[in-house]
Amino acid sequence: MTDQTQPAFPIIDLHSHLVPGVDDGTRTVAESLESLAGLYREGVRSVVTTPHLLVPHLATSADVDRELGRQRRAFDELTTAGGGRTDLPELWLGQEIWAPDAAALRRVVRRYGVGLPGRSLLVEFGFHLQGNHNDVVREAADAGRHIVIAHPERYRYLPGHEPLDVMRSWHSSRCSRSERTVKRPRSSRLRRAASPPITSSSGPSPGRGGTKAR
Repeated sequence: MTDQTQPAFPIIDLHSHLVPGVDDGTRTVAESLESLAGLYREGVRSVVTTPHLLVPHLATSADVDRELGRQRRAFDELTTAGGGRTDLPELWLGQEIWAPDAAALRRVVRRYGVGLPGRSLLVEFGFHLQGNHNDVVREAADAGRHIVIAHPERYRYLPGHEPLDVMRSWHSSRCSRSERTVKRPRSSRLRRAASPPITSSSGPSPGRGGTKAR
């Protein structure tokens, strides 16, 4: 896409790792700002950046609170550094939740401020699937949340489980939605916000059976 001040249609990015120093994404504020400016040049006007929330590695509710607080502080540092710039997308804070089973998602699904803007959750199951994980989809639905399933094309499906059939089973649960249906959140540029659904794609991360994306 060519560089332009006003794109033909604004793009909203709902899955990125641009909170500096909190996961396997960008390491510094400068690196995050450079990435955001690059997205803006490509026509992206809103970004929900989604650091990993590795629920199985967080033993207690206090551990979850500390991790969310760590992400928030790093996000605030980034928004402060980018304040006043006109070459950056508006920025929101969400999370990519690692929930390999319903019990993991249950620990955070009713927490205010966890997820994407609105009622949606960005969820990954782990790269080696242990079934179809419809229990996770149902857990989100029971809590009144929509679910966006991250990078389904990267999962290693069980023998005998056709990937498209598994994805259709998620969709039939009436919780997984296309990212084209997500409404644009109202905010000022680089405003803080927590919490949008989809099938999205991103590289794997340490600790969940994946290898570093090149």
